[in-house]
Amino acid sequence: MSSTKKNRPQNALRKAGEHIEHSILYWALLLFTMGFLFIAPFSKGLFQSGHNEFNYSIGIKFLDPANTALTFTFIALLLLAFFYYFFFEIREKSDYLLLAVWLIPLCYLIGLFQGVSFFTSLQGLYVQLMLAAFFLFGAVLVRSKRGADWLAHGTLLSAYAVIIFGFMTWLGNVPNKGYVIIDGTGTRLSSVFTYANTYAGFLIALLLAGLYLSATSTKRWVVFLHALFLVPALVSLLLTLSRGGWVLLPVLFLVLLPFVKATVQLMMTAQLFVAGIVALLITSSVTDNGIKLLQVAEQGLMLKTWSILIVASVVCAGLAVLLRWAADRWPAFGKLDTRFRYSNLWFPVAVIVAGGLLLVVLIATPLSNLLPESLQQRLGNINFNQHSVLERGYFYKDSWEIAKDHLFFGTGGGGWSHLYHMYQSYPYTSRQAHNFFFQVLIDIGLFGLLITFLFIAAVFLFYIRRHRNMMQASPSTFVFFIIAFGLLAHSLIDFDMSYAFIGVLLYLCLGAMLGTASQKKVEEAPRTPTFMERYRWAYPAVLGTLSLVMIFLSFRASLASNKGTAAIANMASGQVDLAQTVGLLDGAIKYQGSNIDYQLLKVDLYNNAFAQTKEAKYKDEGEAVLKQLDKREPNLIEPFEYRFAWAMQDGKSTEALPIAEEMLRRNPWNTVYYERVLGLYHQTGEANWDKAMQTYQQLQERIAQMNEVPKAIAIGIPLQVSKGVALPIGQIHYERGDYADTIQLLYPYLNDDLNDVQNLLIARYYAAAQEKLGIPDQGWKGKLIAKDPNEKTVLEQLVQGSSK
Repeated sequence: MSSTKKNRPQNALRKAGEHIEHSILYWALLLFTMGFLFIAPFSKGLFQSGHNEFNYSIGIKFLDPANTALTFTFIALLLLAFFYYFFFEIREKSDYLLLAVWLIPLCYLIGLFQGVSFFTSLQGLYVQLMLAAFFLFGAVLVRSKRGADWLAHGTLLSAYAVIIFGFMTWLGNVPNKGYVIIDGTGTRLSSVFTYANTYAGFLIALLLAGLYLSATSTKRWVVFLHALFLVPALVSLLLTLSRGGWVLLPVLFLVLLPFVKATVQLMMTAQLFVAGIVALLITSSVTDNGIKLLQVAEQGLMLKTWSILIVASVVCAGLAVLLRWAADRWPAFGKLDTRFRYSNLWFPVAVIVAGGLLLVVLIATPLSNLLPESLQQRLGNINFNQHSVLERGYFYKDSWEIAKDHLFFGTGGGGWSHLYHMYQSYPYTSRQAHNFFFQVLIDIGLFGLLITFLFIAAVFLFYIRRHRNMMQASPSTFVFFIIAFGLLAHSLIDFDMSYAFIGVLLYLCLGAMLGTASQKKVEEAPRTPTFMERYRWAYPAVLGTLSLVMIFLSFRASLASNKGTAAIANMASGQVDLAQTVGLLDGAIKYQGSNIDYQLLKVDLYNNAFAQTKEAKYKDEGEAVLKQLDKREPNLIEPFEYRFAWAMQDGKSTEALPIAEEMLRRNPWNTVYYERVLGLYHQTGEANWDKAMQTYQQLQERIAQMNEVPKAIAIGIPLQVSKGVALPIGQIHYERGDYADTIQLLYPYLNDDLNDVQNLLIARYYAAAQEKLGIPDQGWKGKLIAKDPNEKTVLEQLVQGSSK
């Protein structure tokens, strides 16, 4: 073969690369990506709800937009496969990351075979495939300078749409459907994410990116556009009441400063300072007016508040343009980068000092009165001895306990939500680990954790090594670094990555960082084509095949979601047609048999029918579904709950006992489970009484452990010695002849409402124990007899029938 023939593929690739902007496929990918960024956030950020115990409709509703997103993503990936057939090439080491990104989904694939849940592992795999696809999209789209600029500015514009929507909910233009939440900390803006902390992390990343574009753009209208949203972004951040976000913003700002020139540092600092002052001046009005508008719609107050916000934003944007105009006309300003050695390093130190002084002034002087009372309280409470910090410490400790038992390959996707009850240090309800690092460690183990973070680190390393050259060639691409860095930083203190949209944004920016880092002049000298150049069709072929498979699967999942949603609507109507609703769920299961919620919703229908009719056929139908679930989903709690209820309704205590014991093992912080187990230990006879006492001792030990939790932490449903616990233990004490222990245990639970069966039994055993000790309590004995004269005979029989 001649040298000319050998070099033809490589030369063709170079020629194609030079004309990438003429590709219809390229612009189709860019259009899809931009559309995704504008649409996806408004489906609650594509939150990955997973499986919600005993609340199956939540998971079904959240999966519907996620399935649609998957379908369109893999259609776009199919377009990319065709694009890669003409343009794909491996020119340097960094390009191998375009292949390595698929190692992360591969780690989630392992979870299908050894994870704690097949369904959530499968959903985790699908999401990771989507993230990998967007990584490739980002790497491709920045290969054109014009496309890279559009992607950078378009990403910011999509964020601005989210910010506007947030204010529309705050000021009553849009009905509040979780976009504004009220909790123990106050009224908090959460926008499309319906979770204030994730919204804060999103705002920080996009705020810093917009600040950078405003400070570096050479076009006045671009400076004005991005500066226009600095005040709304800062006010939104304040309205989230996220103390972690407030602390993280200045930290990330200072970390980013050394990456830009001193002149840019000064411009960014000046614009942020101006925007911060303006935001502080209007936050009190916007906060108070918004809280009023959430309660009562008032057109005049709404327009007034919008006017305040818009005018403040325009003033800030105008000042930003004025600052740029003055800097451009001041010759000494442009020479700062060359006049001072290490000029990009000493300025951040000055900012730290000035920022520290400003914080002291803000907290210790009347200047803090500019803030609403809720913000003042949150600002004054920023310390490490607060519930959000302390709670996360326990979450991370419990996460490590889970990870140690699944160290190398993890639990599969969604492992935390299935297992945390077994490992938690005190009673809390949290379906998220609140930390990206631990979330990955739990899901795919140490092996997957190393691959994931080495991959991310490699992208950052390649980008930073060529940072200076890229900043000169295409300054706007630094936006991708800022967003990726900001999202990653905040994800280490919260569960932002459970929102597929946040993950997509991260991987899109990582891909764009890699794409800009990989752009360098290709050598013109003839050379032998590499293996990847000779077989460049192989990678596009694999991507195309994967795309077709995933389009098929995600489309079927969407069809299943439609039927599942229709079944939920039937059930919500109040007049359930059992055959029709079961038919809809059967159709959903046919299209997506792995979905837990469709199957458990079907069991719930049969269980309700059994409860109403007492016909055993409905229970048998439900049991048949549960047996199918057992094969793939052994860690679900719901099958145990249904089977326990059925056994108790049939009066089969011996069958119910091992079921109750297993539920207690899976959630040892639930008082109800202790009540069930101890009650059955008493009912099933003396052979189990020692077990009852051991379980009661375990309960007391856990209560003591719970009481050691810092008071700053709000415990969800505290573990306690309830009357449902005290009664069976008191009965066992009585039947063993420990009458003093019976009295001591039951006395705090005496209640005059003797129509309650438990109250009646507690009073009966208490009175009988008093009789046995020869010190009858005539008051409670009289109350029992007054309720039912037959109680006198029952008491006598109980006293006489005692074995001691």
